Amino acid sequence: MDKGLDILELLSSTDDALSQAEIAKALERTPNEIYRMLDRLVRRHYVRRTEQDRYMLSLKMFELAHRRPPLSRLVSAAMPAMRGFATMAQQSCHLVMRDRNMLVVVAQVDGPGYWSVSLRVGARLAVVGTGSGHVFLAYASEDERQQMLAEDNAQPLSEELEARLQRVRTSGFEEMPSQQVRGVTNLSVPIYGPLGSVIAVITCPFTERLDRDDAASPSAALKLLVDVGRDLSQRSGSGDS
Repeated sequence: MDKGLDILELLSSTDDALSQAEIAKALERTPNEIYRMLDRLVRRHYVRRTEQDRYMLSLKMFELAHRRPPLSRLVSAAMPAMRGFATMAQQSCHLVMRDRNMLVVVAQVDGPGYWSVSLRVGARLAVVGTGSGHVFLAYASEDERQQMLAEDNAQPLSEELEARLQRVRTSGFEEMPSQQVRGVTNLSVPIYGPLGSVIAVITCPFTERLDRDDAASPSAALKLLVDVGRDLSQRSGSGDS
């Protein structure tokens, strides 16, 4: 299986078709070592052999990836984990993704009981001044940052915010008082994709429960949330743990 995946990854990073000898050399293997796997990939239509006896990726991987849109896949995987978090932490939580450099709530779970602080699905969030936005900014490239700030009509980042984003990268989460609702602390954790980039953020708008002695503390809720983020990152194919 490793040989097959190595071949697919190599061909996906190459613009031109490669010969069997070129593939073997790039992977530091002999032609005989990869012959059977390469032949199998051709037979299963993951790889196409040209008339010049060279090899390139077919569109099968593209077709498989788009049978279920990334949003649907992530939300399907996230909902059970979010429900589990809400039950254990006695708090609500929501999932945020980037859509054309805008931040949008794509899933939400209420905490148990008859009240909770929550955001509606479809709500657009500010990039600066929200826990989810800070996590996306913390892990974004400089170009991505500028695009998100421009889309949100936000001012350039201050030195104070730059330092805060550095702390987010170091700690792996954001914990900040809400700038929208008094008494709420936003706990935000990244979810990584297969290539190591942040594909989503899960946030808990933590509120202190006075009616339950067994309610989780902010630190306990954050630990639970980090575990959820790690689990969803692993399900998405990320090597981060």
